[in-house]
This record gives sequence, structure tokens and C-alpha cells, in this order.
Amino acid sequence: MGANGGLVTFVPIRLTSPAPFFKLKNENLKGEVRMLQLIIATVLFMVMMFGIGFILNMLLKTTWFPIYLFILVLIPLGIWAPWDSSAEATIANFAHYTIVDYIPVIGALAGAYISGWAIRALRRGGYKMF
Repeated sequence: MGANGGLVTFVPIRLTSPAPFFKLKNENLKGEVRMLQLIIATVLFMVMMFGIGFILNMLLKTTWFPIYLFILVLIPLGIWAPWDSSAEATIANFAHYTIVDYIPVIGALAGAYISGWAIRALRRGGYKMF
């Protein structure tokens, strides 16, 4: 119970400056942190696509549907979303992508493939549910 007749009041806390989770004391570590973020993003996308693909494979009784979905929907969506219509040439739009942009996409595609492979292995093992 609160002091004012049983009501509990919440007082908002005001932060004057957002505190980062960590600070880089040495500016030379920025490349290492970015590499760590790239590795974590790639593994995250791979696990996420594996999970989504595994569930789709179970529900739709297909094996390679997540790969087709990835190629037909997600890759064009990833190209279209940052598209700059003011660019003169199509190559100018693709020049903005770097290897850092492609590595998580390849990881996600690998996750979709691994989910199809896992479903196929379970079916060959005699599991009828999959």
C-alpha cells in the first residue's frame, strides 16, 4: 500500500543522457566490434530462417518451400526497400551494397537450406509428423 490511501504512484525517472552499454576506449577496436556484430547478425539470421523454415515445412508438408520463399520474396524485397529512384543507372543502386550486406543474407539462405535438409532427414528417418 502506498502512503496516499492505498494508491501506488509511479514517478518517471528522467535520464539526462543515454548511457551506452559499453564504451570503446580505443578507437582501433571499432573494426573488431563491427566484425562481432556481423558474426552475431549472420548467426541470428541463420537461426531465424531455420526456425521459420522448419515450422513452414511442418505445416505445409514441403521440403524446400522456405528457400523458394526466400528467393522469390525476401531477396527482391531487400533490393526494392533501399532503392533510390533518383539514381541514373541501376548499377548505382547495387553499388551501395557491400560484402557486409551480403553475408547475413547468405547466412539466412543457409538457414533455410538447413531447415529443408533437417526435415528431409527426419522424414527419411521414419518420422511421419514432419
